[in-house]
Amino acid sequence: MLERLTLAAFLARHYSLPVAVSGAPFETPAMSATLSRNLGVTPRWIESGSRDTYENAQLSARILLPAGIKRIVLVTSSTHEWRAAHEFMAAGFDVVPAPAGVLGDREPGVFRIMPSPAGLMRSNSAVYELIGEPMRKLQAALGVRERFDQAVRRSAPPATN
Repeated sequence: MLERLTLAAFLARHYSLPVAVSGAPFETPAMSATLSRNLGVTPRWIESGSRDTYENAQLSARILLPAGIKRIVLVTSSTHEWRAAHEFMAAGFDVVPAPAGVLGDREPGVFRIMPSPAGLMRSNSAVYELIGEPMRKLQAALGVRERFDQAVRRSAPPATN
């Protein structure tokens, strides 16, 4: 998470952009505090009610679109960027991808053919994303998302500013 926050803070300072934080109730306070206290960037918007990427996009849209924010720089992990960008585009945003944690060099010598802990983690992330995209499309086709959208409309508005 720190890698993503550091990239977001750098982009916010370099391009004079406001920051929105989106995530689960247990993670957004830490993200906001780290941005403010350690990286010198105070988030303007905080969405803390989402459980997954689809909800990140939908609940962020409820906050940002009424504020006139239609184009976003989406900072997330490199393995997750493609699917996350599609979720945010489906929510009505023009997305500029900003992947964090781009994979580096491979192991040297004989260790190239042996699975490393980092390699196993990358494999886990890759499989998760490969399964995630068809599931995203299946949920959309079955109307699961519309039921969530209706539930969100009935609920109280999320915390802003």
